[in-house]
Amino acid sequence: MRTTHELDAHVAALAAVSDDVAGSAPAFRDGLLAEIVGAPVDGPSLRVRPAWFRRPVLVLSSLAALAASTAFAVVALQPQSRDLTATDCSYGQGDVIIPATTGDPVTDCTAQWGRDNPGRAPAMVAWAKRGSAVLVLRAGDPAPAGFTALPQGFSQNTAVIELDEALGSFVDGLSSRCFGAAEAAATAGADLDRLGLVGWKVRTDAASGACVGYVGNDPVARTVLLRAGDDQLPAGSDTATLAAALRAAEARCLSLSAAATAARTAAGAVGWTEANHGLTLTLVPTPGASCTRIYFEAGGSALITLRGPQK
Repeated sequence: MRTTHELDAHVAALAAVSDDVAGSAPAFRDGLLAEIVGAPVDGPSLRVRPAWFRRPVLVLSSLAALAASTAFAVVALQPQSRDLTATDCSYGQGDVIIPATTGDPVTDCTAQWGRDNPGRAPAMVAWAKRGSAVLVLRAGDPAPAGFTALPQGFSQNTAVIELDEALGSFVDGLSSRCFGAAEAAATAGADLDRLGLVGWKVRTDAASGACVGYVGNDPVARTVLLRAGDDQLPAGSDTATLAAALRAAEARCLSLSAAATAARTAAGAVGWTEANHGLTLTLVPTPGASCTRIYFEAGGSALITLRGPQK
């Protein structure tokens, strides 16, 4: 009997995306190709320049097209870049599409520079254009036509960013185990309430009895999209082992620094570190939080985001 392999999910996802869809967004196409090429035999691969960790962004004309993209979530673009959960870092070495994490695109791209390059990062400026993700360039570099410099203090919507992290997480999100349709919808609804995303709704496209996962969200229609899928982690895989260790760490109600230590230790136990580019760890101080929430997704490397109290 053939055992389902994590690489199979990547290849199956590629087959589910039409040429028209992939061709309409070069950033998605390039990120998807990089993820397929660097897909792990068991867990995240070790690559110098991590590609997409989280769901790629595409320009689609309808929610129906969005829901049809199966394993890869697609976020419908809106006029304001604030609700998009991706950032395009372009600092003279080709574009690197990364997930928004802190909400400050310059901070996120500066951190990515540090992962990819030795030395001090150059000064950077964030730009936006209607219907496009935030673009970050080196200060002094000309922006493409139609882009406007974002004002000081601009922030992407951290609630929508965290929604992506929470629902896609292997720790306790919809990728952590098999959820039925009703339970998945309830979980998504609870995250919407916790994050203060008022007026959002959950749409489920799944057969009765199927495992239901997170496809993505449409910030224009304020809709979370769920559908049936077979993307559960293989038991005993490095990714599953790391997810279990992080789940146990989260249950201990740790501070941000203690959670970071636990995450590095758990990832190192399966051979993934920041030094070998197998781990991308981001700490986001969260005022008012009593415990650190741990989110874990895997793509070009293990992407672990910690949101919690400083002490």
